[in-house]
Amino acid sequence: MGGVWAAQLLIFRAFSLGARAIVVTSEPQAWSGFGERATGQYNRLTVLSSDQGGFPPGTAQTPTLTVYDLGMTGPVTSPPLGPWHTQLTILRQLDKPGVAALQEAQLVLMQRLGGDEATLASATLRLRPQSGQFLEVLADDMIALIGDGMEQHLFLRQTGVEQQYVGLPRR
Repeated sequence: MGGVWAAQLLIFRAFSLGARAIVVTSEPQAWSGFGERATGQYNRLTVLSSDQGGFPPGTAQTPTLTVYDLGMTGPVTSPPLGPWHTQLTILRQLDKPGVAALQEAQLVLMQRLGGDEATLASATLRLRPQSGQFLEVLADDMIALIGDGMEQHLFLRQTGVEQQYVGLPRR
């Protein structure tokens, strides 16, 4: 759960590994030109306004990252992912419509949450009370990684180049 900034930073870092990204979004203007600015190439990021499915398979040389940025919900159905293909779902705000996406996730990355969001995330992910409270005070450049009984809090230290293309941390 978080905003476009964190997703773009993760995609920017995936680009450095040769990945291609496909973003299915209800706000294409938030992604307009990002791939070209970040890579100098027009074919590394595809922005779609609806889930058309049939995404190109990933390879060892060009892994594929599909990002769903649909506001407060994830995709209606998650297509099966093949080798070298992963999926990221952005929930810009956590409310009841997003709980299913949270429950289905193998790994959850969260930026700072509001009080109601933190309470809902804590209950859904069965976090300790202190963990839920900490989600409300994460720094702008921090994320919480939660999955498979593990919980880590990380600083996303940006390079100067990342700041230039993605901007300063924000939610």
